[in-house]
Amino acid sequence: MAQKETTRTKKKQHTGKTFRSKVLRMIFLLLVIYFSYNIVNTGIGIYREKRIYDEISRKIEEQLLVRDDLNRHLNNGDDADYIEQIAREKLGYAAPDEQVFVDS
Repeated sequence: MAQKETTRTKKKQHTGKTFRSKVLRMIFLLLVIYFSYNIVNTGIGIYREKRIYDEISRKIEEQLLVRDDLNRHLNNGDDADYIEQIAREKLGYAAPDEQVFVDS
């Protein structure tokens, strides 16, 4: 009879260990999935932010070129020529004795 009790307690201990082992494996698997998801999600966020940064950097470079062009015109003293160019290109003006033809 004592022998039956020891085998039962051994089976219970063995069953408890396997259950604990399975629970620990599940917890470990869930943690791996969670951290993998976070790593991938962070990588995607970094990629998006880099694209935004590149676009803003491109716009800054364009504005610096425009600024340099404006400074060049101001420093050269050819204000009349520059004003005439802007009036023609951006505002559509023409000289009084000039005919403007527009291709459409």
